[in-house]
Amino acid sequence: MAEFKFPCPRCGQKIQCDELWRGHQIQCPSCQSDLVVPQDAAAEAPPPVAPPQPAPAPRLAIAQAKPQASAPPTQSPPRTALPRRPLAPAKAAKAGGTTKLLKIGAVIIVVAVGGYFGFDLVSSWRDKANDPDRRGAARSGTSAPKATPASLPGAVPAAAQEGQTPAQAAEKELPMVPAVWTLDLAKAKIPDGKANGTISGAGFVVESARVDPVGAAQVLSLRQGSGVSADREILVYLHLNAGETLPGHAWSVSKEMKGAGVPSVLKRWKTDPKYAPRQLSFATGYAMKLELGPMGDGMIPGKIFLALPDAEQSVVAGAFKAAIGLTAASSQPVVTPVPTAAPTPAQDAAFEKRYGIKR
Repeated sequence: MAEFKFPCPRCGQKIQCDELWRGHQIQCPSCQSDLVVPQDAAAEAPPPVAPPQPAPAPRLAIAQAKPQASAPPTQSPPRTALPRRPLAPAKAAKAGGTTKLLKIGAVIIVVAVGGYFGFDLVSSWRDKANDPDRRGAARSGTSAPKATPASLPGAVPAAAQEGQTPAQAAEKELPMVPAVWTLDLAKAKIPDGKANGTISGAGFVVESARVDPVGAAQVLSLRQGSGVSADREILVYLHLNAGETLPGHAWSVSKEMKGAGVPSVLKRWKTDPKYAPRQLSFATGYAMKLELGPMGDGMIPGKIFLALPDAEQSVVAGAFKAAIGLTAASSQPVVTPVPTAAPTPAQDAAFEKRYGIKR
């Protein structure tokens, strides 16, 4: 197909072009300015016709410095406008798109960070505006005291919410210090923690305590379990002389002490929840330190160390708070301790055969 050359009207650069581009707008390869390819002015514009199929790809190139004779312009039928070709490098377009995406990403990050911190700031301002104490403190120039759950209007202590007395709630907050078994009263120590230990080889934690009158004795009950019969329990039968009272009283019993003045101790435990608890009493041979404090609100605080001379080395030690009963215990019958002999091997074998467990 014939080609011709023409100078750029802006920079003067000669451009070599196919004759198909006559009358169409192109871009100068040198100065990138838009220009219209010249065509024969004498030619009459015939009616537009459909573009040929397929149309050859036109070529654009900067003319060489060596002068060449251009072919005489030939008249060709006008063509419909061909799509304008972008002459800018493809890499520049990609670079521009990447930069645009980076800018959009930066704007999104700034908006997100500003929204996050702005929400906290607005929430803080709103809380201060809705808090009358803070507004009054701001006007007076002083800082408002921080409200605590106990100081809030209508606040109820945790102990009352759980149906417990404040003394019982305080008792639960004590740490748990393991008891150390010993029959040497001089080495016996009462730990600063909640009363706990072991009974017949099983762990024992004092969950409730009571003092109830039974005949001439005041029975201290330390028990674990909430049923009618405790899972594990220690009963101490205390006897007071004329004029003595429980509050502020203390007992120290060594393993050598005997006689009527020595409190009797009864341990009770269950080997199976389905059956009644077993029990074993001690009138002597044990070591005990018991201290009772002043009574208040129907409760009496106390500390105890008790080590029994049984094969399992049962022991309980620590602090407790006992409720004072005016009558004999109604929910848990208190059994007067009766000395019992240790079970014989034949009795143990019969028990295991009957119930399928060892005792």
